[in-house]
Amino acid sequence: MAVAGALGGSGARADARLDAIARHTAADVVALRAELPGDAAVRCTLGAIYAARGDLSRASLYLEPCDSAMLAEDLAAPVARARREVAAKIRASELAGIDVLTDPEGAWAAVDALPGETFVTPQMIWVPAGHHVVTATSADGRAYTNEIDARPHAQGPLMIALSAPPAVVAHAGTVDLSEDNAGDTEAAPPPDQKHPSLVPQHFVDGGTVGGPQLEDPLAHGIPGHGHARSYRLGVRFGGGVFDHSGADARLGVAAAVVLSAPLTARLAFAARLDWSRRGGTSGATNGMAGMHGIDALGATAGATVILVHRPAFDLLAGGGARMAVALEDTMDASRATLAGAAWLEVPLRATPLTLGLRFEQGLTAFAPAAHDQALLAELGLDF
Repeated sequence: MAVAGALGGSGARADARLDAIARHTAADVVALRAELPGDAAVRCTLGAIYAARGDLSRASLYLEPCDSAMLAEDLAAPVARARREVAAKIRASELAGIDVLTDPEGAWAAVDALPGETFVTPQMIWVPAGHHVVTATSADGRAYTNEIDARPHAQGPLMIALSAPPAVVAHAGTVDLSEDNAGDTEAAPPPDQKHPSLVPQHFVDGGTVGGPQLEDPLAHGIPGHGHARSYRLGVRFGGGVFDHSGADARLGVAAAVVLSAPLTARLAFAARLDWSRRGGTSGATNGMAGMHGIDALGATAGATVILVHRPAFDLLAGGGARMAVALEDTMDASRATLAGAAWLEVPLRATPLTLGLRFEQGLTAFAPAAHDQALLAELGLDF
């Protein structure tokens, strides 16, 4: 009762929810569930408590729709941290993802693996691998079910049609079968057979009967899994070849912090802040005699798109504009340059690691008649 009273107080409600996340006791769970469906703060706080208690299935169910803009500033930070931690733990677990879909959308549904939990479709849920039954309720209160055999690490759709075939209406009447009422008979071939439904069977039975289960290429129920569908913060460490027109290429290193924000299911905004040791040992051409490697800070803004989606990895391509500033004077060289950047990345979905290849081409002169270039191989870590 003390917990319920603390959570219900209007003056200290935000602080009470922060305290509940820190405690994450069973009493806190009971108190918050008594407020359901509640507002976003109630649901997101409950998700963060489930995350702290190690219940990944329920944590992802409540945290997935949480948006920092919907929460008080003090509560947004621990909720965002809980979402990232749950994403990483689910990647390393053997949970299976089921993308529950109904026709029409917006129905209440439940799965046997999470007793007492309901959600509104469409919704990605994460459950232990095995056989599961999902029940959805139509607007007129009728329940419909479908079943699926979920595999570890796999993600797949499960469709439930919330309608039944029309009932056959019996008409009262009489039929005269006497010979006097018989008409002329004609011999004819039997009527054409009605064609079977053209809807693929796996959309009807969830892949349990009509052939092997299909992976949903854009399933995104939990933060951090769909790389264009969730916010990502990461670091990159790389090395490669740096070059200037008229200068000998040299090896160098780079380090960066990257941020990705979803725009659509496949497209994301990408930003990057980096440091690199770039330059080259030059001859006496193009006014770059004595040119040596320099330290530079750069900022890139652009976009990435998912080209290939597989259970084990994604293939992302990106491009954007890069502004760089040299940290030391380089004779006649300009200290600020503009460049174009393009990159390929392969996030390994079972780990936080990302492999990358990046190319930068100077658009403005770094020195008289010289443009900056770089080709880097990178290893990243995403949070």
